[in-house]
Amino acid sequence: MNVFVDSSVFISIWDKDDSNHKIALDKASKLQGDKDILITSNIVVSEVLTVLSMKLGIEKANKFGDYIVSEKLKVIFIDKDIHDEAFDIFKRRTSKNLSFFDCTSFALIREFRIDKVFSFDKDYKKYKFDLV
Repeated sequence: MNVFVDSSVFISIWDKDDSNHKIALDKASKLQGDKDILITSNIVVSEVLTVLSMKLGIEKANKFGDYIVSEKLKVIFIDKDIHDEAFDIFKRRTSKNLSFFDCTSFALIREFRIDKVFSFDKDYKKYKFDLV
C-alpha cells in the first residue's frame, strides 16, 4: 500500500513534546513493519524543515533533513502540473485555514493515486482522503 506522510506526522515524531508524539511513532513503526511504501513531497519536507528549525532549532531541523536523504522514503517533487492543480484546489476551498501546502499534497495524492494518508490534519478527512 502507498501511504502519503504529511508534515504533521514528521513534526510529531521529531518533537518529543508534541501531543501526538507516541501515536506517530507507533503508527510509523507499524507502517514500516507492514512494508508499506511511504511517500511525501518536497513541499512537506520544506514545511517540516522550517517548523522544526523554528520550534526545536537548526540542529534538529538539519538532522531531519539528513534523515529524509538517508531513509527509503519516496520524496515526490512538485512539478508545474501538480502546482497548477493545487492552485485550483486552493481557489475552490471553503476554509481560509486550508494551506496551499495542503493543496499541493491533495493534488499529488490524487495524481499518483496514493491509497492512504498518514496525518493528524483533519483537512484530509474533510476532503475525503482515507487515513491510516
